[in-house]
Amino acid sequence: MCSGSADGGELGPQGAQALADEINELAAHISAATCRWLRLIARFDRGEGHVQHGFATCAEWLAWSCSISPPTAREHVRVARALDDLPRVCASFGRGRLSYSKVRALSRIATADNEDYLLMLAEHATAAQLERTVRNYRRCTATSLDEANAAHARRHLYCDWDDDGS
Repeated sequence: MCSGSADGGELGPQGAQALADEINELAAHISAATCRWLRLIARFDRGEGHVQHGFATCAEWLAWSCSISPPTAREHVRVARALDDLPRVCASFGRGRLSYSKVRALSRIATADNEDYLLMLAEHATAAQLERTVRNYRRCTATSLDEANAAHARRHLYCDWDDDGS
């Protein structure tokens, strides 16, 4: 049975604020706990603990052990591994200042060189805004300079005159 008060009813302004504060506090605790959980997964993965349990990959073990779907397990392991190289993102996540959604997005593009900037961006953007930013960043960086130059060279403009002068 779930604990906590979930009785319906009207909320006054003070009641709504108190409830919002509690929701936000619990969300921060969930983020911090998720960070801790992912750090444990990364450690388990590095130590190849999954092999001792008869699984070929950590994600396979995680899906089985924690009753999550295989794609979700693979994503959790990917993010867990990425946190090893993102100490400032990991610290902010561990303090509950970043949600898993934001960390997952950051882990796709963050490096030692851009971690500080992306962390600042994540602290001011919504999770949806950050996902869009990361998606656009990846799209821009996926095109190499040679590909961009070749596309530029293929540009052309064709003009033709019809008999009616158009």
